[in-house]
Amino acid sequence: MAPSNTLTPALEGAEDALNFVGLRRTSIRFGFAYDTSALEGLGADEQVALWRHLAADPRWRVSQQGDIRFAEQRVQTDGQWFVGLGGYHIDDNTCHRIALRDHARDAGTPWARSDLVGHGPVGRGEVELRVFALLRNPCIRQQAVALSVDGSVSLEVFESGNAESLPWSTRALTEDMTFILNATIDPDSVGNEGYEVRALGSALPTQSFIDARPVKGGVSVAGADNPGEAGSLWVRMLVDGAPHQAAEFGVATLEQVGWSTKADEYFPWQSVVPLPENTTFSGVAEVWFAPKSGAPRLLRSGPLQIEAGS
Repeated sequence: MAPSNTLTPALEGAEDALNFVGLRRTSIRFGFAYDTSALEGLGADEQVALWRHLAADPRWRVSQQGDIRFAEQRVQTDGQWFVGLGGYHIDDNTCHRIALRDHARDAGTPWARSDLVGHGPVGRGEVELRVFALLRNPCIRQQAVALSVDGSVSLEVFESGNAESLPWSTRALTEDMTFILNATIDPDSVGNEGYEVRALGSALPTQSFIDARPVKGGVSVAGADNPGEAGSLWVRMLVDGAPHQAAEFGVATLEQVGWSTKADEYFPWQSVVPLPENTTFSGVAEVWFAPKSGAPRLLRSGPLQIEAGS
């Protein structure tokens, strides 16, 4: 479920803006050509390989929301791969989100029902994009566009602050399509190795670790592990031996993590836990793992200091 707070942009806003020359209200809509041929006609084996690679790749975070699986793109910040709440990256001037999903979104969700999202089928095509002004924080008053290219594996792109040049939409339709081609070119290799080395966003970590950093709206918790099988990982915090902020950490850190049968390989994970600003505590972080079948188990634990950002 997407964060229900003002820490992420809403797919709502004003399409018309006041033009003070002549006091007219104007709106901007334009035809946007796209090419997502890399997503067109992916077979079952290629889709399995893509999602396994996405879970292993430092540049993507894979999560499950109901029946839908999402891979939201991280960016490298201060030496760490990072993605914020809801898959968004937000600074003082821009907001953006690039995501892949399987299955169609429920009709009631904003990405499915908002008239401000341009929709088109995978492959080559053209879609009408509407430029709209965000009317609440974050990114208030920025000009935004949203695109969803829909298929068995779909692409979602949101960006604001650069609505004229669309750098993130361009990246999603160029570099990320090349990435998908590379990640699905040899499904058998991905099945055996756990990832496609030619498609990795960066080298994998060489050891397990856990780290917490204050960010706007909470704390970013990151680490690396190898559970040896497919499943989901999450973090539980203990303070004085008792679970602390269990719901916040459990929901926010749940992630489908990469894996392999090689004991010396580690796969990164990272999430933002929404906490009140200036929240500070220290304790023991437990890294838990739930395989696709079988009981959850504790992977490891270690001390962790939490300092939430403003």
